[in-house]
Amino acid sequence: MRERKRGILLAVAAVAGVVAAVAGAASCRLGRSASEAMASNVCYECHIDFRAEELVVVHEAHGVTCVRCHGPSRPHMEDEERRTPADATFRAKAMGVFCLTCHKEARDHAAEVAKAETPRTCTQCHGSHRIIQTPPPKTG
Repeated sequence: MRERKRGILLAVAAVAGVVAAVAGAASCRLGRSASEAMASNVCYECHIDFRAEELVVVHEAHGVTCVRCHGPSRPHMEDEERRTPADATFRAKAMGVFCLTCHKEARDHAAEVAKAETPRTCTQCHGSHRIIQTPPPKTG
């Protein structure tokens, strides 16, 4: 039990750092600025398969763009060799904590899932990104 609490505290600390790093990107306000909408379109240039994903469709219907969760990610977008990750990515417990920054109504559900014999992350049931691994473009 003590180890589980320690893991949760570490996840919360990690998410707090990511949220601070992406500044206003994790804002839960509805609606989006023109620059956020443009950023999502830039993301779809490489991640065209994301546009139709349930996770993206549902979030975009509420004005939540790629930038809100992943930050501006300029170095990622400029890396033609595809080695630089987005400003913010989420794994396991950190993902659940981050999702709950907007989905406050799901806290009781998340707590029950965390107590399950086989705990799951939000995206194991509620959609995820299917990142297609493609080789980087050849240079020279």
